[in-house]
Amino acid sequence: MIKPAAWFVYTKLYPPRLREDIIFRQRLLTVLHRALLTHPVTLLSAPPGYGKTTLLAALCQQKNEGQAQKDEDILHPSSFRLHPFKAAWLSLDEDDNDFNRFLAGFIAALQGLAPSCGVMAQSFLGGPSDLAEAEAPADRARRLTGVLINEILAELPAPFVLVLDDLHHLTEPIIYLALGYLLDHLPPTMHLALATRSDPPLALARLKARGQLAEFRLADLRFTHEEIEKFLNNHLQLDLPASEIIKLQARTEGWAAGLRLLAGSLAGLTAPGDRALFINQLAQTEHYLFDFLAEEVLRQQEPDLQTFLLETAVLSELTPHLCRAVTGRQDAAELLQKLYRRNLFLITVEGMAGPTGAEGLAYRYHALFAEFLRRKLSRDMPERLAELHGRAASAEPIPSRRLGHYLAAEMWLEAAQLIEQVGEQLLEQGEFDTVRNWIRALPDELTGARPRLSYLLGVCAWRRWELDTGRVLLEQALAGFEARGDAVGIGETLAHLAHCLALSGNFNEADEAIRRALEYPGLPYSQAQLLLMKANQAMVQGNWPQTIADIDAALAVAATSSGLQTLNVVANNFTGPFTVLPGGLERAERLWQLLESRGQGQTIPLQAAAQGLLALIHLWRGRWEQAIASAGQAIALSEQFGGGLWMNATLGALQPICYALQGDEVDTDRYFADLFAKLAQPAASRIAAAFKPGFLFWQGRICWLQAWTEPGRRNRLAEAQAIYRQLEALANPYEWPFAPALRAMLGALLVHF
Repeated sequence: MIKPAAWFVYTKLYPPRLREDIIFRQRLLTVLHRALLTHPVTLLSAPPGYGKTTLLAALCQQKNEGQAQKDEDILHPSSFRLHPFKAAWLSLDEDDNDFNRFLAGFIAALQGLAPSCGVMAQSFLGGPSDLAEAEAPADRARRLTGVLINEILAELPAPFVLVLDDLHHLTEPIIYLALGYLLDHLPPTMHLALATRSDPPLALARLKARGQLAEFRLADLRFTHEEIEKFLNNHLQLDLPASEIIKLQARTEGWAAGLRLLAGSLAGLTAPGDRALFINQLAQTEHYLFDFLAEEVLRQQEPDLQTFLLETAVLSELTPHLCRAVTGRQDAAELLQKLYRRNLFLITVEGMAGPTGAEGLAYRYHALFAEFLRRKLSRDMPERLAELHGRAASAEPIPSRRLGHYLAAEMWLEAAQLIEQVGEQLLEQGEFDTVRNWIRALPDELTGARPRLSYLLGVCAWRRWELDTGRVLLEQALAGFEARGDAVGIGETLAHLAHCLALSGNFNEADEAIRRALEYPGLPYSQAQLLLMKANQAMVQGNWPQTIADIDAALAVAATSSGLQTLNVVANNFTGPFTVLPGGLERAERLWQLLESRGQGQTIPLQAAAQGLLALIHLWRGRWEQAIASAGQAIALSEQFGGGLWMNATLGALQPICYALQGDEVDTDRYFADLFAKLAQPAASRIAAAFKPGFLFWQGRICWLQAWTEPGRRNRLAEAQAIYRQLEALANPYEWPFAPALRAMLGALLVHF
């Protein structure tokens, strides 16, 4: 199991701890449990305060041994057991509007059930990847989701439910694309429970038509007249007459949050006449009901407690440590306990570790109450907002939350410094949207004056295939680093600029950027990748001695690097054309031996790269059956992590060439047809643009050779000519630099037939 980032908020993986006086609603729990048993997807969609989270949290509780079942009592802890499911939980917030961050949290929740689940998908969230660089974000999201689906099938064979709470916080389309792909291919043991304030942009109508969706909406979640009467009269013993219960039901419309606040107000009124007056006043008020009741509850607290509530409203989670820092109150722990005992919409959260949670439980305000407190704070004490956020930032241990406080306090310089400090690590984890959104929140003049921020924005842009934008930002960062004499910054920027230029088809400029980047210090995997990019460029230019020198230098970096990351880069970038160079086959065999010696702990992608390399070795050694088998194994391994298209691109022509060498025309044609069908997929458009010209060349050459050597097969000449016409029409800026030469070579063969 790979741990999430250091600042991952582990409390997001736990349902809120239920209060002892929680209103259990056995009627709804029974119906919800039945829905989970019979539907792959369950949607709870209603405005805030209708008890969606509480209902799901109650369902996730396990009964104590020997606890008697009391189905008729809605007010006692339920004996409900989520049988036969295991349950995982993920609470979502605005920070999860980054596909990589969302997927990391999703995987972390699943790993609470099976620690090995999602390890492969997790390994693709960051780090260097040729496949990632060849994909549009939507294609990458589908691929990684597919990898995770396969892992769920393998690691979680027993039924389970995953709760996604507060789904309405997510607005990123790529995340919903991935969720839609998951719903279309949902493993049979997996059940999703989605809690949201508004319907998500998913194919709900299609799921409903298929009988795969159970829905719980506002009308289903309202408290009934019977439940309200039992809560107020049986539980709180208020002895309200039926007429007043009817008034309260009409005014609250069965709204759970309103009833909870209402109970606090009524409990403070001991005289029946006062209660009647309050209920009549409540029935006539035009104010937003929650604000009206919350103001009433807040007014009943001591002045110092009111101030404590307002000041701590800036915090996402409340711990004694953070509350002391924000309020200056040394008795923060005691005040939190007092607020919890008074039922002031304080929810306990689990999973805290370290200094923030060492003094006991952590809490958070109910979302509605937090929103009310923040509105009141902004209205009553606007001059204190920046001060309170600044204090919170000084004590907050989680970088993403600390940054949020800096931005809210308009502490721009501190925010910029923090982004520069953690940005590179987030880029390695693929959280491009998170980094970009943080930087965009800063003033433009500050961003423009700090080359590290322009660099981070440039990387985010080109990794999202915004190549022109990426180039402009990286060149801006490069100028800034050069003005400062920052050698590390210059080297890092040039390395990314080289990738950006190469993907844009600007190969000469990319070559110059590579040459310059190698003059500066860099990480081993980056150095190896740059060397092999430089080798490719030199090979296209016919400079074989330089090509060989660069390949040897990359192999030396891989041999001396202790980790597998550099070896993975070299194995995946050691392309077939390298084997035709003088000594190329021996280099391939040397790399294979290096891979074999590091076999312990190899990832599946590295195993796939090793089998692909072995296929090339078998081809040149004349072992065609073994070459076909190794290539097939490499592609099969790649398909496990969604890399089948990339491996087909790098090895696509090898299998049909081997069949042609064996005289097997049927299998030759079949493999080419399968290859072109795969490249016709929308997700393969970029790969097809780069590699298809080479495949057409080999297909045309094989047809030409059969027509030349077998007089009775002159029909193959017409096929070769048709293939050449396709090759001519396919010229594009993203094709491999070898493509023009291959086009000319096939044309020359056909002219001189």
